[in-house]
Amino acid sequence: MDAARVKPALSTNPPSEVARLSSLPDCLIFQIFLNLPTKDVVQTSVLSTRLKTLWKDVHGLDLDTEDFNTHETFMSFVDNFLERNRGLSIHLFKVTYNSSYRPDLVIRWVDTAVRLKVEHLDVSDDLSGQDIMMNPTVYTCSSLVSLRIVGMILPSPERVSLPSLKDIVLIVVEYINPWALEKLISQCPVLENVSIDRIYGDGMPILRVLSQSLLSFMHYWDKNDDYEKDRIV
Repeated sequence: MDAARVKPALSTNPPSEVARLSSLPDCLIFQIFLNLPTKDVVQTSVLSTRLKTLWKDVHGLDLDTEDFNTHETFMSFVDNFLERNRGLSIHLFKVTYNSSYRPDLVIRWVDTAVRLKVEHLDVSDDLSGQDIMMNPTVYTCSSLVSLRIVGMILPSPERVSLPSLKDIVLIVVEYINPWALEKLISQCPVLENVSIDRIYGDGMPILRVLSQSLLSFMHYWDKNDDYEKDRIV
C-alpha cells in the first residue's frame, strides 16, 4: 500500500509550509492527519523523507471509493489499514462505499473496527442501492463516541451497551424494528446529539425520544413525502 495507489492530487504547499509540517513532533502531525481525508494524508508522503512512511502510523481512516481508480485498490487499502492496526485501537473509521460491489466486505470491516475499539464510526453507502444491515456488534462497542450511518438498515437491538456514545447521525436509514431507534437512544447514558434525515416508509411510524442527557435533537424529512401518519413523541 503506497501513495501511488491513490488518485494523484496537485501539491500547492510551498517549501516553507512543508518544512514547518515536517518539523512538528509526531503527536501533532498525527492530530493534523486525523482531521484530513486519508487521500490527502497519503499525498504528504511525497513532501519529505520524514513524512514518507509516517502517514501509515495514523490510527484513522477517511476514504471514499472515488479516491481510487479501481474497487480492488480501495478494498485492499482498507484491508491493509485494519491489518496494520490489529491489536491496537483506532480513532476513526470512515468509509464511503458503493454497495453494489461486495457489500459483505463492509460488514466485515465494521466488525473489525468494533474489535479495534473504534471511537468514531462513519459508514456511508454512496448509492443506497442495496440494503445492508448495520452490524449488531456496534450496539455493544464501549469505545464508540460518535456514530454516523448513511443508507443502511438499523437492526433490532437485543442488547445495547454504549457508555461513551455522544453523537448519532442517521441518514436515509431503514428500521427493521419500529422501536429500534427508541431503544438505542434510551440506552445511551451520555448521548448529547441526535440527527435523523428520514425517507418515507422507513419502518418507523412513531418516533419516541426518551433520554435524560440529550441536548440536541434534529429531525429532517422530504417535505414532498407524506408524514401525516408518522408521529414524534
